[in-house]
Amino acid sequence: MLYQKLLMGERPYYINVGRLRPFEAHRHSEIELIFCLKGHYDIVIDKMRYRVEAGEFAFVGSMKSHEIPEAGEDVHLIIEVGAVLLSEYFSVLSEKSPECPVFSFRDSAPLSSVVAETAELYRHPKEFSELFLRGNIFKICACVLEKLVSENTNSHTSKALRSVANIEKALDMIHAQYAEDLTVEQVAESCGYSKSNFCKIFKNITEDTFHGVLNKQRVKVAKSLLSETDLSVEQIAGQTGFADSKSLCRVFKQLVGESPGQYRKNEKKTQ
Repeated sequence: MLYQKLLMGERPYYINVGRLRPFEAHRHSEIELIFCLKGHYDIVIDKMRYRVEAGEFAFVGSMKSHEIPEAGEDVHLIIEVGAVLLSEYFSVLSEKSPECPVFSFRDSAPLSSVVAETAELYRHPKEFSELFLRGNIFKICACVLEKLVSENTNSHTSKALRSVANIEKALDMIHAQYAEDLTVEQVAESCGYSKSNFCKIFKNITEDTFHGVLNKQRVKVAKSLLSETDLSVEQIAGQTGFADSKSLCRVFKQLVGESPGQYRKNEKKTQ
């Protein structure tokens, strides 16, 4: 069996160029790269089906279930490589788990060139082809690793940016609608999150809860009204979104350390 030879170290890699034959779902410890040189093919990885076009390749990680459901008439380069050849780099590659296992190699001149050279070496062997092929496998794996690192970084970065943008929208809503009966459910829905996800992301970014930020905004406005107007505490409570004066007093003392009345007296002394 091919896979057993690879596992036993009798063959540190396997290369083939030609048409893909259908095979049932299976797993093996080797990393498998299937480059589509011409035409297209379908592959199922972990029960998800992907279409791979010419100029693209599928990355099948170690012990990932995969199958080719249908025979193809087009040309492909298949490379399987294990830890015997890649040593510590095999673990680095194996740890990468892309969201989508299909990548383009036509938009990378170095990778496109070495893939074409590898296919040519397989078709028309020459002196020292074995050394060239091994060297090319290292080059290919290095390019693939760069793609995986870039894909993971970009994915995480874009997700983080989207999260920040959505939380900024929530903060804008708090700033503009603090006087209303604003609920976490309303804001979460407006930002495109479930309540639980919203609360988790909001706290990660602001280091405070939704109600904590909302109360701070309401108290901030209440402090201005206490200092600059003669409105009663009851009236201020109504203008800052608190249910009643008791709620305002309780939250105000928690955040400021004194009651609204005491705050107003102290502010008048300093004016």
